[in-house]
Amino acid sequence: MHSGRVELRHLRAFEAVARLQSFTQAADELSITQPALSRTIAQLEDAVSVTLFDRSSRHVETTRAGRVFLDYVERVLAELGRGFDALRRQPSIRFGFSWLLPDPWAQDTV
Repeated sequence: MHSGRVELRHLRAFEAVARLQSFTQAADELSITQPALSRTIAQLEDAVSVTLFDRSSRHVETTRAGRVFLDYVERVLAELGRGFDALRRQPSIRFGFSWLLPDPWAQDTV
């Protein structure tokens, strides 16, 4: 992933590992295998060119850079969640009687 492209799945994986301090628990929570999660985190670290986790201890811990990044990731994920909530609250526009409309107009609006 040398292109530096970071996807939402990378951010969700990073947040889960940082919060749970466990690759195994984070993988379970995300419903992916632990090796797949490890690859996802490695891709993210490669994309940002920074080590985000200290894996030398018995438990996984975020590095200093990881803690700084986590603050931003938590805000991004929270804001995205609020955006999805706002979308769900929007009323849907539906035409229940589209068969009454002239064909050309109905095709553009339905």
